[in-house]
Amino acid sequence: MVDLPAGRGEDREVIEIVFYGRGGQGSVTAVQILAKAAFLEGHYTQAFPKFGIERRGAPVSAFCRINDGPIHTRASIEHPDYAIVGDMMAVQPAALFVPMKANARIIFNTTKSADDLGRYAERWGRKDVRLFTLNATEISRRVYGETSIPMTSVAMLGAFCAASHLVGTDSVARALDEFFAPGVIQKNIEAVRAAYEAMREG
Repeated sequence: MVDLPAGRGEDREVIEIVFYGRGGQGSVTAVQILAKAAFLEGHYTQAFPKFGIERRGAPVSAFCRINDGPIHTRASIEHPDYAIVGDMMAVQPAALFVPMKANARIIFNTTKSADDLGRYAERWGRKDVRLFTLNATEISRRVYGETSIPMTSVAMLGAFCAASHLVGTDSVARALDEFFAPGVIQKNIEAVRAAYEAMREG
């Protein structure tokens, strides 16, 4: 079990995570897996989506909360501790950088370096955020083969584990049983572990 920072038992200290992706990439399922993995480690959790235009390829936001005590709020997350950006075109820069809490962490699926993205974040007055990158699209191709929309969301969970140390990859692997058929689980575990190793911080 991973211990959350001291004082996280109150709603105002709940760890809040936003996942930005596109319909068909598995963003909503990914936050459900993350919530289940945290639950398996003994935490209280909550996961729910926010849809815009409900169609394949359209931007999708999904939310997850993790706490050591009960979570009473059901509102959308406005000021996250973590953002997971599975698709760079799924969120506008202002909507991404500006609302983040102080010293928040953002994980990008991109071929750009975290240092390059850091200079971009500074334009929005966010020198404080910590940025992490990996090429989850390439991991998707390597693990799942060519698909019409890269299956990046499960891989991004591995990157989140590496960036946050809040949830372990073994717990994510255990949580996959609830969401995928046995024949698919091993590939997903491979994607999670590949992303954990590939993630880089600026």
